[in-house]
Amino acid sequence: FALGKRPRSDPHRLACPPIAMPETMEIADAAKSGDGTVINVGIKTAGSFQCPECRQKFDTEKAKQLHWKFIHDPNRHQED
Repeated sequence: FALGKRPRSDPHRLACPPIAMPETMEIADAAKSGDGTVINVGIKTAGSFQCPECRQKFDTEKAKQLHWKFIHDPNRHQED
């Protein structure tokens, strides 16, 4: 193409080809959250280990500890 001129883009052409989605998608229980209510959207409510700082629950003590370390630990230095 000529210097200073950009090729026209076709509005019907996709940058990436469409990806076929599977008919059904399996989601692991550990990845599920909420209980069907708006108040608990994104909150795991079925775990056995309750975070002492929030309403989130976890399947293992290790998962709860990692959550606390990265979400609630006041000594963890974070840069913007």
